[in-house]
Amino acid sequence: MSWSTIKNFWLPVSIVVNIALIVVCIWLYQNAKSIYTDYRHFRALGIGTSQSTTTPVTPAVEGETKIVMYGDSRIEYWLPLPALENAQFINAGVSGETTTEMRRRFKHDVLRHSPDIVVMQSGVNDLTTSVTKGMENPQKLIDIMHENTRYFIDTMQSHNIQVIITSIFPSAKYNLSKKLFWEKNLSEKIDHSNRVLEKMVKDSNAQWLDFDPDFYDNNANLRADMHFDTLHIHSETYEILNQKLTERLQTLIRQKPVQ
Repeated sequence: MSWSTIKNFWLPVSIVVNIALIVVCIWLYQNAKSIYTDYRHFRALGIGTSQSTTTPVTPAVEGETKIVMYGDSRIEYWLPLPALENAQFINAGVSGETTTEMRRRFKHDVLRHSPDIVVMQSGVNDLTTSVTKGMENPQKLIDIMHENTRYFIDTMQSHNIQVIITSIFPSAKYNLSKKLFWEKNLSEKIDHSNRVLEKMVKDSNAQWLDFDPDFYDNNANLRADMHFDTLHIHSETYEILNQKLTERLQTLIRQKPVQ
C-alpha cells in the first residue's frame, strides 16, 4: 500500500475521530457543569449539609475571655491566631460551608461554648455559588446569605455575646477550574455584599472589621502576595490581619463589664 493511499485513508478517519473527541469533551463539560451547579445550589439552600466541629466545651476561667472564631475555611485556616493574653480561642471554621450550613451547626459550635466574643468571617461560599455558571436566581442565594448573617448577629446579641463581623476577603485570580465553572464577577459581588453587611452590622450595633485595605497596595491594586489560591490566604497574611483584629479584641475586652 502506497503512502498516498494510507494518507488518503487515515486523514478523513483522523478528522472524524478528532471531531468525535471534541463533541465528547463538550458533552462531558456540559454534564460536569450541570452536576456542579446542582451541587452548589444544594449546598446554599436550607437542605444543605453541615459538619459540626468536635471541640469540647471548656469551663469558664475567671479573668479569661472566651473567643469563638466562626466561619468557613478562611476561619479554619486562621493561623497563627491573635496573640492575646488571658484569652481562650476556639476555632469553629469548616471548609467549604455556606452560611446556611453554618446555621445548622450554630447552636453546637457557637452557643454551646457560651463565648464572650465571636469573630465571624463567612459568605464567600454563598457568593461563589451565586457566580456558578447556569445558576438560577443567583441573587436569591446572596439574599439568603445576608438573612443568615442577620440571624447570627441577632441571636448572639440576645445571648449577650460581643459580635465582630469581618469583611469578606477579596478573591484572587481564577485558576482554570474556576474559569470553567464560575462567572467573572465574583469580586464585584464580594464588594457589594461587604457594603450590605457593613450597614447591617453597624445598624445592629455589632462590630464591623474591614480588612479590605490590607489586601490592596497604594494604587488600589490587589496585592499578589496575600493569596495562595483564588480564595485562600497565606499565614503571613493572617499575621497582618491579626494586628487589626487584636486591637479590636483588646478594645472589647477592656469594655467588658465586670461580673
